[in-house]
Amino acid sequence: MDEPTYQQWWPLHLRASKGEVLEAEEQAFYEAGLCHLHRDETIRAPAALTDLEEKIAAAELKNVRLEQQRELLERRLNQLQSRSTGQPFDSSVRNP
Repeated sequence: MDEPTYQQWWPLHLRASKGEVLEAEEQAFYEAGLCHLHRDETIRAPAALTDLEEKIAAAELKNVRLEQQRELLERRLNQLQSRSTGQPFDSSVRNP
């Protein structure tokens, strides 16, 4: 729906949502606009879901990489700790 049409439709929506009875011409315009907005929303919804799914997948991949990096750094820290003290690093102290 273009902006001028939406500007005409919105006051009708406010009136209808308050329970006001619209004249026949207004009601027809309101319902046509409502159908148009629902159709637009339905068309965009799958694209929005796909975008969110891609973002989730990217975040999960980043999480896996960060976990691998954390494990690598913890092993390296353990090696360094063992060299200096003879005792392995206790990760439970840092990550309760």
